[in-house]
Amino acid sequence: MTPRTVSRPDSRRRRSGFTIPELLVVILIIVILAGVALAALGAVQQEAREQRARTQIMHLNALLMTRWESYRTRPVPVRVPPGSSPQNAAVLRLNAIRELMRTEMPDRISDVMDGTVVLPNPPALQLGYRRRATLPGVSWTAQFQGAECLYLIIGAIRVGDKTGLDHFQTSEIGDVDGDGMPEILDPWGNPIEFLRWAPAVRSPLQDGDPVESHDPFDPLQSDANAFALHPLVYSAGPDKLYDVVTDYPAPDGPLRYATTVPPNYPYYTPPSGPQIGTAMDANGDGRLSYSDNIHNHLLAE
Repeated sequence: MTPRTVSRPDSRRRRSGFTIPELLVVILIIVILAGVALAALGAVQQEAREQRARTQIMHLNALLMTRWESYRTRPVPVRVPPGSSPQNAAVLRLNAIRELMRTEMPDRISDVMDGTVVLPNPPALQLGYRRRATLPGVSWTAQFQGAECLYLIIGAIRVGDKTGLDHFQTSEIGDVDGDGMPEILDPWGNPIEFLRWAPAVRSPLQDGDPVESHDPFDPLQSDANAFALHPLVYSAGPDKLYDVVTDYPAPDGPLRYATTVPPNYPYYTPPSGPQIGTAMDANGDGRLSYSDNIHNHLLAE
């Protein structure tokens, strides 16, 4: 009788599938790779936003400079008394130019609403801004006043048959504070801010030296302390914090250029406050810097 052969599993046969520890390792690797991919995607999106902000600000700077440079040869409606010396005539012209800048390129509500001090009548542009700011439903607040003034200025600049605002997409225009006064928005959805005069800023465009870089609107140097200024246009950047002094607290503020001594003085500094444009610590981290703000002083060289 033939002995029965007992069947045994082949120990050499490979098992199919994965063990739980192996599955966990695979899942962990996938999670790590997904995290790396998402981080890379986030960095790309952030860089794209920053590049878009730079493009916006460069474009705004170019539009503003068409008006800014026009003041070099701008006729001013002021009367020079007969017999005035060239120096006195230069002072009158410089004061008139500064008031034109203040009223036609405002950076705060008071620039629009305050009357003229040097000029006999408000410029037509200022009256147009004032009409826009007093429309029904408008309750203008100071929170983003510089950005809202920038919107007014760009809207009044014509490039061919278009206004400066026509060069921006509908999605780039908003009213973040809901006061009825629109702003041009950066890629993070925050208003792009504006300071006509920011004397505390030091940059390749503004070195603060009244001798080597004297105010080009003062060719006879009637104001010995006047140095060349360049408007400041800036985005808060990725952290959405504006790190720039734009006004003074009480008792020195708010700043009203129509009442400084002399009127419309770009370099005014109150007794207890820093100059406009000074770096500030917006988030309380102990660092006075606006290096993360994206601004035209470092882009428009």
